[in-house]
Amino acid sequence: MAPPVISSVGPKEGTEAVSALEVLVRNLTALTEAHGLSQSELARRAGISQKSSNNLFRSQELDMSPGIDLIEKAAAVFGLTAAELLSPSLPKEAMCSPPGSVRVARSVGRLVEDFLSSDESGRQRITAVAEEEAERARRK
Repeated sequence: MAPPVISSVGPKEGTEAVSALEVLVRNLTALTEAHGLSQSELARRAGISQKSSNNLFRSQELDMSPGIDLIEKAAAVFGLTAAELLSPSLPKEAMCSPPGSVRVARSVGRLVEDFLSSDESGRQRITAVAEEEAERARRK
């Protein structure tokens, strides 16, 4: 059975459709190289076995589709979702940021949005929680 093809509008003229497995392998390779990670280190950070990590990089060659849970764990190492990892166009910040910083930036963005859309009591609560977290981080 051929792997699924990622293409919402079809391939660009003069190019071939790219399978989801090709995209996965290409993106994982680019991300690990950009962040200086080995397959072993990716496995450690993702909490997966070395064999699972190796299989992610060889999934097209092995003609096997890794489970979504495995893809999600690998994506999380780079602060991405599974959908982003399977996207033919990775977010630019994923290639140049330290692993996890994309996730932190998104969390901070959501926090700012929540703060700005809150009433005064909500802002006071958000500020109090932020101060508690900052103090906890300083003690570490």
